Amino acid sequence: MDEVAGDDALGLRGQELSPRRAATARGRFNASHRQDLPLAEQYGDPKAATTALLEVVDAEQPPLCVLFGAAPTHMVKHAYAERLRAWADWERVSAAADGD
Repeated sequence: MDEVAGDDALGLRGQELSPRRAATARGRFNASHRQDLPLAEQYGDPKAATTALLEVVDAEQPPLCVLFGAAPTHMVKHAYAERLRAWADWERVSAAADGD
């Protein structure tokens, strides 16, 4: 990634695209319950995903991280809401680690 960060010859502007399943607080996203569907339907509409991906790549200020699909977005929002609650519940202890 560092090799292309300063080189805009490819128009990448230092972007890294790494497809992976979304991790949640309860483990990895698992689509195994949808194995009865054709592969393309398990992971959404490839044409819509391509359009979304190109919008991210072409953005003037692309996000550092982006989710594709309503299900991963919902799962991540839920997981982070739980994390924010836990951090808030333990904020006093966390701040105490700084000392006086």
